[in-house]
Amino acid sequence: MLLAHQGGELYGSDKMFALAVRALAADYDVDVILGGDGPLRPRLDEYATSVRIAALGVLRRSAVATPCSTIRWLIENARVAVRLLVELARQRPAIVVTNTSVVWAPALVAFILRVPHVWYVHEALEPSSRGQRIAMSLQLRLSRLVVTCSSPVAEVYRNTWPEHAQMIRVVPNALEIEWEEMLVGLPAPPVGAGKTVLVVGRLSERKGQREAILALRAVRDAGVPADLVLVGEEFGDKEFKSQLRALAKRVGVEPYVRFAGYCSDPYQEYELANVVLVPSVQPEAFGLVALEGMMAGRPVVASACGGLREIVVDGLTGLLVPPADVDALGRAVVRVLADDAAALQMGAEGRRRAVSEFSEAKYGLRLRAAVGSVIGW
Repeated sequence: MLLAHQGGELYGSDKMFALAVRALAADYDVDVILGGDGPLRPRLDEYATSVRIAALGVLRRSAVATPCSTIRWLIENARVAVRLLVELARQRPAIVVTNTSVVWAPALVAFILRVPHVWYVHEALEPSSRGQRIAMSLQLRLSRLVVTCSSPVAEVYRNTWPEHAQMIRVVPNALEIEWEEMLVGLPAPPVGAGKTVLVVGRLSERKGQREAILALRAVRDAGVPADLVLVGEEFGDKEFKSQLRALAKRVGVEPYVRFAGYCSDPYQEYELANVVLVPSVQPEAFGLVALEGMMAGRPVVASACGGLREIVVDGLTGLLVPPADVDALGRAVVRVLADDAAALQMGAEGRRRAVSEFSEAKYGLRLRAAVGSVIGW
């Protein structure tokens, strides 16, 4: 089979692609095409039959921002499709799986060659967007199956195109067993006066780092001596980190905010954290950081939107707050950090839930069953 992915970075959807390759390689010979090189590739080499780097015509918002940029993107995708058509006509894979909604050429070529195609969707969707509704319709028409990483994403498809509801399958995300075991092996969070709030993710408006800094001001004003650690680097907006630094200085928390940079597996940061914050201001398709926090035995405070609602059980494994509500976010963090016993209990419950419901073993069974249903293996 052929699996296509947009690039070689190592954030949430990229980690899940590596896990998907490993899961499917247990039953199939897996060839991989990456739209770019990076730290993801070494994780694939051990399990994939082959890994190739090739342009895939990734659909970014900037690519369709103007008529000229849209034409350029269409021309680029036509060239990509022709190249893939020649390659796949020769290879004739049993099935093609596209791991993202922003790569289209593999699905188009599979449709032309009548090779079964599965779209594996890791993006949060906006059904109010006419362009996205058209894209979803095309995905359903070009594929035998659409796999989503959470029920909220699946419901967007089912509610928008109810006649295709039977084509949608949910396969919740998981963590690689090695990473899971490292996190599960962490000791209980440190207790004492100083507390650490951890946010992991790309530095971007939608991830909520701005809201986390403002919430830290409220937490410290409530008498809780907390620091904030931001793990991740900018994506798209190259000025965003500077804006965050300026915000921290303006609200008087600059000495208490640490920018830790990018780290694919931030073990030490989870070890030092008292609470993991996922303050996304827009829906997450899943929310892998929340799962990591739960595996680490840390209470998770997250936005009540998208897939995060399926991971965090409010009041049991953490707390859910309205997206972009800085006051609610601050109150939730204060509530967790002010009661060590309750925080430890939330962390323990979160770890139990994460290990039980989101293991790699369950993930592999679900994904192989979904793909196997298309080709009858």
